[in-house]
Amino acid sequence: MGEVLQIETLRTVAPFFNRIIKPPQSTVFGLKIDSMQPIPGTGIWVWRVSGAPEPLDAGGAKNADGHQRKRRAETQMDAFVHQRYYPMIEAHEFSGFFTSARTMFATSLWMADRGGGSGGQPVHTLLPTTALAFELRIQDDPNLPKVLRPHTDEQLLHNVFGVRFAGGRFVRSSVPAFDADQLWCKIEFIGEPTSEWRNGRLTSYRCIEGVLEHEDPPAMVSINLWGEDVAVARLFKSGYYIGLVCPVVKPRAPDTPIEVEFGSQTITFVTCSIRRKASTAAASQFSIAQNESGFLDYRRYAHRVQLCQCRKDMINLTLIARIVAVSENLPYVDSAGTLDRYAVRIDDSTA
Repeated sequence: MGEVLQIETLRTVAPFFNRIIKPPQSTVFGLKIDSMQPIPGTGIWVWRVSGAPEPLDAGGAKNADGHQRKRRAETQMDAFVHQRYYPMIEAHEFSGFFTSARTMFATSLWMADRGGGSGGQPVHTLLPTTALAFELRIQDDPNLPKVLRPHTDEQLLHNVFGVRFAGGRFVRSSVPAFDADQLWCKIEFIGEPTSEWRNGRLTSYRCIEGVLEHEDPPAMVSINLWGEDVAVARLFKSGYYIGLVCPVVKPRAPDTPIEVEFGSQTITFVTCSIRRKASTAAASQFSIAQNESGFLDYRRYAHRVQLCQCRKDMINLTLIARIVAVSENLPYVDSAGTLDRYAVRIDDSTA
């Protein structure tokens, strides 16, 4: 149905030191920034990274810190910071962002020797990439590892995106204080990778459909990924929340979904699905919003799909549209008899 199964996230940098088999470019890594500093005499910033702890309901998490009980010292390595993220180092809205056990998901990673090691030893360093998303955490997530629980991002979500988590969903908290275009939405659907014509060239393309559940009423949004940005979609799953700072907002007609694209300054954030703790009787479930009386509240869920969002092999859709044409009878015939069948053409001004 358009959602491609994502392989397991690797929460270690150890595979980069394997001399025989290197991790494929499609691998998704969960990393923790342990420190950040400039290379002396240059304006180049470097992160010191290691594997990020797992959520407590993940199969690999064996203790409250999200790590295996018996574990050797975690492998660390350097990673060049892409210049796209340099403004975050000094912006007051992101004060302390990289000093609070910051975790992130990344893919399309390459390793190189930057030289200058003691005794001529190599200094293995990950090359800069924008195929990453910084993880934002909230206290309401019961599966947040103990080591990360003191470092949550309610204030940043309020200041940058103008949202807060309450009643099982994100709601509007204020007008964002951050002076830039921004977007916060829940991922509903991730399309398959395709190729489409853009600016006279056949270009890789992928679309993420989301809902602004903090708006009233909720609004749909399409995040269009082109070229190298297509790799970012590997980091997400349906039910995740994605935040974008400085996206490119496309002009749109009335009653059509918001459309955005990645630009040269776009920074990506993610919050994984907020799950209840698993019990001995049942698997963990996604949290469902409740209304003021405590009943399950489905009013803010976008059940309707517009025609422009339809993709091949989608099923169980709710469409509201105008019938503009009806075909002649196209009977279906088999051994059991004949069944009348008609095709209709529908329109909702978005296709």
